[in-house]
Amino acid sequence: MKYLLHLLIGSIIVLLIISLLLFNKSKKVETLPKIYLEGKLENLVTKEDSEIFKVRYQGNNANFNAYATIKIQGSSSQDYDKKNYNIKFYKDKNLVDKFKVDLGWGKQNKYCLKANWIDKTHARNIVTANIFADMQKKYNLFRNTPNNGAIDGYPVEIYLNSEFWGLYTINIPKDEWLFNMDKHNDNNLVFSASISSNATFLHEKPNKIDWEVEIGNDTDENWLKFERMVNFVVNSSDKEFRENINDYFNFDSLLNYYILVEFAALTDNISKNTLFVTYDGKIWYASLYDLDTSWGTTFTGKGLIDYSKMDIAISSNLWNKLKKNFANEIAKRYFQLKGNVLNEKYIMNKFYAFYNSIPESTLKKENSKWNNIPGYDLAQIEHFLRIRIPLLDKYFFKMYDNDTLLSRLYEQNYLSPNRLKTIELTNFILK
Repeated sequence: MKYLLHLLIGSIIVLLIISLLLFNKSKKVETLPKIYLEGKLENLVTKEDSEIFKVRYQGNNANFNAYATIKIQGSSSQDYDKKNYNIKFYKDKNLVDKFKVDLGWGKQNKYCLKANWIDKTHARNIVTANIFADMQKKYNLFRNTPNNGAIDGYPVEIYLNSEFWGLYTINIPKDEWLFNMDKHNDNNLVFSASISSNATFLHEKPNKIDWEVEIGNDTDENWLKFERMVNFVVNSSDKEFRENINDYFNFDSLLNYYILVEFAALTDNISKNTLFVTYDGKIWYASLYDLDTSWGTTFTGKGLIDYSKMDIAISSNLWNKLKKNFANEIAKRYFQLKGNVLNEKYIMNKFYAFYNSIPESTLKKENSKWNNIPGYDLAQIEHFLRIRIPLLDKYFFKMYDNDTLLSRLYEQNYLSPNRLKTIELTNFILK
């Protein structure tokens, strides 16, 4: 009898655990924050156009009424049916006093409303940025910024003149506060590549067609600071590149950037959407922006790349030189990160947590309003990871040069990536 009682109690505990696990995987029933806009969104056609709106924000994290200016945000996304917007809040309709509100990252008046047009999960941009932030955090990069030098955000519902307009995410914008910068400090600068095919460090004099000043003053003096770094990449020999790289770059930021581009197949971030950040005008950090083209998708959201394709970043002279001269360091960093960030379980938990924060009712309204939105579901990301991670293990493992113990062991078939558990390989490398 006692045995049966223990068995019954054990069965009940097991059932409770299973129920809890199933509950955690189910959709949450919470409502999203809502942003109500009153104005003429149809008047916004180009990035130069601006309109004033009345705004009401309703959510658990804040409730307020304000005025706002809204402009179209993005480059190629300007042509999408559902557009991205920059929004700035003000206290009055004359736009005299800024209205700063804390929506999760401190009090600010400027935010970005992302439509996530090519991603029906609405998760790729923010979740990938948060994975990148986790990588940065491990190496103390951008410690005093809202999200370690990466954007952040959460889903919201947008209503235009009382009618549902769409599911968006409200994000940290590409602005000074993304990097905790002082706009009065002329050494606080962010440059970005504006044309992906030309901004690949092949020309020693950067120009305003290929590059642009995203944050800071667009002066000749500041362009010379950026040109100093570009000239080093273009003109240095391999020996000079190896010996002097720390005089121009934060090395950890380069390793993290390169690895995530290869890992998540960030084909839209090889040069375009790369942000080069400096706080002193001399040492530059690489940071990622605009991450919806990721995990195997194309920039239209209507196709998939070859998951087995490696050397995604090699077309850029910077990343090519980094791989050529620091292969051991890149490989070691990859296996360090794989232990607790770059693995399937960790990544998919983040994606499902984000996606499950969007109520089913919101998704139904979104699909009704924008029934032609392209993109792929989270199962596609899982499929991508299961194919790509074993290939990445071999790709980064083979980066070790012939002077390393690991490479010799690999060649002698003592170690084989398809037989090694992640933790075993990581511990071996770190000894």
